[in-house]
Amino acid sequence: MYILGISCLYHDSAACLIQYGKIITAAQEEKFTRIKHDSHIPENAMKYCLKEAGITAEELEAVAYYDNPLLMTDIFMSNLAFLGEECDSLLNNSFDMIFAWKLWIHEKLKNSLGSLGKYGKLLVTKRHISHAASAFYPSPHMKKLYPHARWSW
Repeated sequence: MYILGISCLYHDSAACLIQYGKIITAAQEEKFTRIKHDSHIPENAMKYCLKEAGITAEELEAVAYYDNPLLMTDIFMSNLAFLGEECDSLLNNSFDMIFAWKLWIHEKLKNSLGSLGKYGKLLVTKRHISHAASAFYPSPHMKKLYPHARWSW
């Protein structure tokens, strides 16, 4: 079972491929584009991960995105309401990123990959949970807590 995790449209976009909990490969987009802190959809990193594993996007069990676009939009709208008439800077700097990109991330990733895996759906999570999971799951603590789990590292 392969799962492709993707982080993008914020900073340091990247992709990571895991198989049964084991990290197979991971890459940051800036390593391919040479753009420091590249935030674009990590097309090169995703292709690299799939190529390293010798699989296609259609063989993925799941594609996961590190942030929930609907939750992020709610936070954005709440911030605009809080700022009131002083929201111009936030609105000008973030509107396009949220409403032209993040809300349509499932379509953007499907176009980049050609498929969102076997089930054609993008899984999303809360950004801070993604950060915590990226540190916890590959750590030795996970193996101590679940010594009989199928993953290994």
